[in-house]
Amino acid sequence: ILHSSLNRDNISLVELVASDSPKSRQHGTEVAGVMVSSDPRVGIAPEASLLAVSAFGNGQNGKGTADMIAKAIDLCIEQKVDILNLSFAGEQDKIVEKMVRRAIANGIVVVASAGNNGPGAEPAYPAAIPGVIAVTAVDSDESVFAKANRGSYLDFAAPGVGILTTAPRNSY
Repeated sequence: ILHSSLNRDNISLVELVASDSPKSRQHGTEVAGVMVSSDPRVGIAPEASLLAVSAFGNGQNGKGTADMIAKAIDLCIEQKVDILNLSFAGEQDKIVEKMVRRAIANGIVVVASAGNNGPGAEPAYPAAIPGVIAVTAVDSDESVFAKANRGSYLDFAAPGVGILTTAPRNSY
């Protein structure tokens, strides 16, 4: 997490997969900024605690394995997080689905990205797992992002196009 507006006192970082370049940390820094940045233009809950778990890495072209994602979810369950944000989308996977269902059974609110494979795409997982809050992106005119998945599994639309957030190297 590479930004001065991210208070290290309320952020714990666990790297299951090492992030060895600023580019690989970009997504985590952007998501952390939206959630807990102390910059009032960016963060929605600056006083919240954040457990950031890295399960995606450079050696996998930015992709995570089911085992690493499952380990990350298990760690979040052990740490008794209140909300689990899964800001990735892909194909259905039995291991990941089992862990997501376990998180829900433990009272954790699970939120996931709907995916960016376009209007005709199949439902994306873990967002399409029953009980998961599936979120798609809209722009400043409240129009659905052109590449966003569509479907009955979606629960909410939220700003996700051209939004101001933190980025590595202390930029926005």
